[in-house]
Amino acid sequence: MKNTELRIGNFLNDYTGKLCKVRGVNKNGISAPRVDGSAMAQPNRPIKLTEEWLIKFGATYTQSRLMLDNFGFMDKELANNTYRHYPTLKRIEYVHQLQNFYFAWNNEELETKKGYP
Repeated sequence: MKNTELRIGNFLNDYTGKLCKVRGVNKNGISAPRVDGSAMAQPNRPIKLTEEWLIKFGATYTQSRLMLDNFGFMDKELANNTYRHYPTLKRIEYVHQLQNFYFAWNNEELETKKGYP
């Protein structure tokens, strides 16, 4: 994962698996403190997009498919364990990719539901 793939607000994991949120990006690196406020570690791992994450972002089931408002359906592709966005057919593997694509699609941030980080 390259720094150029990241935007402020993207979620990542540090090397221990703790959740971090990007607060700054520049040519020298990223600033992404842990969400729980504990000691900082270098965030360096993308988070695999899962059904659990889609639900944290507010996706709901419609006709046995996960639907994100103002975005479209997210269907799981079992062959490669990624999600595909309909209507564009774009494959999305990581949480930060979904956040970035959602922003490009809607010109607004993808926020987690209340009670999630």
